[in-house]
Formats: sequence, C-alpha cells, structure tokens
Amino acid sequence: MSPIRVSSLSVEEAAPIFIWMLDYAFMPTPPVRNKEIFLERMKHTEGFNNYLVLYEDDTPASCGGAGPMLQNVRGKLVNSAGVFMVATHPNFRRKRYSYTLLKELVKKMYEDRFGFSTLYPFRESFYERLGYANWPAEIVAEINIRSLYPLLKYPFEEELELLEFTEHPEIYLEFMQIYQKRTHGVATFVKNAPPDPERHKIWMLVSRVNGELDGLMTYRIQGDEVTQFTMDVPRFYPLSENSRY
Repeated sequence: MSPIRVSSLSVEEAAPIFIWMLDYAFMPTPPVRNKEIFLERMKHTEGFNNYLVLYEDDTPASCGGAGPMLQNVRGKLVNSAGVFMVATHPNFRRKRYSYTLLKELVKKMYEDRFGFSTLYPFRESFYERLGYANWPAEIVAEINIRSLYPLLKYPFEEELELLEFTEHPEIYLEFMQIYQKRTHGVATFVKNAPPDPERHKIWMLVSRVNGELDGLMTYRIQGDEVTQFTMDVPRFYPLSENSRY
C-alpha cells in the first residue's frame, strides 16, 4: 500500500490543489477556474480556516477545509466550524481517502475547541458514519403570484428598500447577526468572503420598522421570455408578521 499523509496548508499552497479537485468534482469542466482568482477570494481566511490535503506518495489525492463559525444551539451562541470543499481526485477514489481526511479534520476541530460543526452533504450516509446528524428537510413552496394580490391593498407601515446584494453585503451580515440570536441552528462564518460578482447576482429586499431591521428576502427574476418569469426566493427571513406579509 502506498504511504499516505495529511498536511495542513496555507491558503496559497492550498489554492491550486483545491481549485482543480473542486471544479472536477462539482463544476462543469473543462476549463478549471483560474487559481489566482480562487486565491484572491480565499486569502482573507489565512490564519482562520484549516485547509487539509491528503497525499499519496507526495501526490495530492483528497482535500477538505473548515472555518470558524458562530452557531445558535437552542438559544445559546457557541463556537462552531463549517466544513467545506471536500473532494477527491478521480485517480484516487474508492480508497477511503475522504473519510481518512475528514477524521483528521474533525480531530483538528476538536483540538481547537469547536463543540459543533456543520456541512452540506453530497451524500448523507457518508457523513453519518462520522457522527453527523441530518437537519430537517428544506421546505420549498411554489406560489401563484396572483394569490398575493390582496396584499397590495393592505396599508403596511414598514419601510422597504430594494438593493443589489453585491453592493451592500454589510446589510445582509448585520441582519443575520440579529436573526441568528433568535433562531436555533443558524450559523455564520467569523470571516466572510467578499461577494462574488458572478455567483451572487441577486436582489435583496430589506424591511425596517422605525429604522430598525425587521426582515430580509433575497430573490432572482428568472426566465427566457419577456414577462414570462419565475421569482426564485432562496432566503426569506421575517422577524415579525407584518414583515412576513
């Protein structure tokens, strides 16, 4: 059996390894994204995030990372970690390398005194073996927009502001700090990446009451034909019934 080792890398060292494996595993390729662009987006995490790579015979075979987060657990904010960018090179799959790397990553998080960690699984059964529990299934609702027409006649007093997320990420982060304190399970990164101009093209509608943040919704208008659009709403966070409506 070939010798293996797991090493912790700097952001600069990790960038070319992570970008290739991640793009091959999760993105339409070729080409692979430019490693300099990836490095530019991730360099703010130096000293905060852990980037681990498993090597076989000094060849990168698997990668994974984790970053510090703050998470609401039944009303208490605790130190947590977000696990991300887990991938294995196609030449080295089915050797349990991702499992081996993740065990080392969990060990490192435990040593750094993170009581919880969170991830979005590509296969839930794989992560269950490492001790992860499932969240409740995501709720997706499809609504005929005409059913909301009566709301246009209601005299709401909330102040609404329509913004582009990429131009005002600080408002989103400010709101999430408020929302997190009230909502079990919500976790936020300690260090946030700047918005990606391509990935984060989305509208942000903010509700305020007496100048204070009271709700936030993000949405996109999608479709190929003029006026034949679908309104996709990935984030819907009201703090009061009025802001919900």
